[in-house]
Amino acid sequence: MSLVEKTNLKDFFIEYEGKKYYTPLFLAKVNNISYFTIKNKIKKLNISVKAKDIGVVNSLSEELLVAEDNLDKLFYDKRFKCLDSRGIR
Repeated sequence: MSLVEKTNLKDFFIEYEGKKYYTPLFLAKVNNISYFTIKNKIKKLNISVKAKDIGVVNSLSEELLVAEDNLDKLFYDKRFKCLDSRGIR
């Protein structure tokens, strides 16, 4: 049973104005790589938004989020074959 089959995906993304935003921790777990690797790559590519900028006012408000349409930019490498712009496969 894979991670995707065991968990409810709605727990790992935030939907705002029809777009899904994923947390770096979720992306790291799905791809089995370091959280810091993902977070540094997100910062380097400048493809994130702060959760508070899209209206999140809880413990995630300072977290960087990646929009679903930016996943291709983040996961162009074959090591990251679990995600693409269509979401989780």
